[in-house]
Amino acid sequence: MVFKLEISRDNSTFFEVDLFPNPQLEYNVDFYDSLEPGKIRLPFSSSMKIPMTTLNMSASRFNYNPLVDTQDLFPKDPLFFKITVFGSSNVNLEGLLNVQAFEYLSDEPYIDVNLDDYVSKYISKLKDTTIADVYNADTSSYGTYYRQDNDFV
Repeated sequence: MVFKLEISRDNSTFFEVDLFPNPQLEYNVDFYDSLEPGKIRLPFSSSMKIPMTTLNMSASRFNYNPLVDTQDLFPKDPLFFKITVFGSSNVNLEGLLNVQAFEYLSDEPYIDVNLDDYVSKYISKLKDTTIADVYNADTSSYGTYYRQDNDFV
């Protein structure tokens, strides 16, 4: 599978990141049934190891170097991602990327990340929400990706 990964802090300007040679995209797909077939969703989630290259640690990408930056600069907030899978037709996946760890004490240092599409992120948040939370919620309680229309590719 040939693909590229791009990340963004603002969901408008995306930057391609370096990947290991011959990267594999392993993913989980969960089917959520509905009474209306048109509303069946296919949430996507994956984890990936990305090489700790100079480009990937730069300010436009992850903006963190564990060898020189302090722990409080670790990227805690989710980043937006786009994956383009190339084939007879291109497939695009979009969602949120969370950095899990920077592994720099290995032969090939890497950044361990989780990738969740918007539906997966929404459902995982919804699992921990009670009906009282929903009734008492105001619009500031949820991230902007819960309040706006998104195309799920």
